[in-house]
Amino acid sequence: MTPADTSTTSVSPLHGFQCCSEAFYDALWPHDSDVGLIEDSVGEPPALLQFIEALPADDGWLGNNPTEEDSMDVDSLDGSEGGDGQAQSGEKPSGVRFIDLKAHPALVFESALRHEVLRHRDRAAFIIRDEYRLFMKHAITCLRNQRSESAHTYYPLRFFVTGQPGIGKTFGAYYMLYYLLASRQSVLFIISPKSMYYFSANGVQYSSHKLPERDDKILEAIQQSWVLIDVNGGDHPNWQPPPVVGDARCVVWTSSPQEPAMRRFVDHFDAQKWFMLAWTNKEIAAATFVPSLL
Repeated sequence: MTPADTSTTSVSPLHGFQCCSEAFYDALWPHDSDVGLIEDSVGEPPALLQFIEALPADDGWLGNNPTEEDSMDVDSLDGSEGGDGQAQSGEKPSGVRFIDLKAHPALVFESALRHEVLRHRDRAAFIIRDEYRLFMKHAITCLRNQRSESAHTYYPLRFFVTGQPGIGKTFGAYYMLYYLLASRQSVLFIISPKSMYYFSANGVQYSSHKLPERDDKILEAIQQSWVLIDVNGGDHPNWQPPPVVGDARCVVWTSSPQEPAMRRFVDHFDAQKWFMLAWTNKEIAAATFVPSLL
């Protein structure tokens, strides 16, 4: 994060925030003001798709994957919409999609991605799990269904996205952030109890303070925004999202399945629970046998 040049910007930051510059915002936020509403969109936004590559399933790495007889396809045991599991017999398996962070260093945002770049250096990339795309499809569909056709207003949506360690909750939060910015959606991204970013058409703002409970300007901004929260309930067992975020268009909290935090969020914010499905066989094979993928 670098401070914005305040001599050339007329944007007044929110209370407790400061304007800053983030390269990945400039790379993702479309300059075309004709981008439609996210709830009317179909599929991933073009501004994000330009960075996504696919690892074909016939490159040899899938040949190291255990056969269907030797392994259990966890995804197929759950009736809910989730990862696609193994291909059916006789069906050509699909590839794995990813973003090459070495090729697109502007997309490296915050410590988790920077750590992976330092760890893998010139082979740093991360897998875009089917589960990330399916959750965004579900959330946007819920938003579309919640819209009042007469008043064109929205009922706030809240989701608690959880799963076992290593399943991809934090990387899922980054994917959601990329998706929303590429769709020209304002986002409040909370990465710790006292650290957050606000992204909008006016640029990027950062705060290292708690959100004030009563501030008309912040409330107005949140009402027009999505809120993403990547705070682990296990690390902060007594923390809860500030009440003001309950007025956002959609709130998504990614966290480990800590029962007290999850229960409070579900009870106080009327949130839906989304349990991320286990990695599919093709995702495990890609991560195991193709070391350039995270």
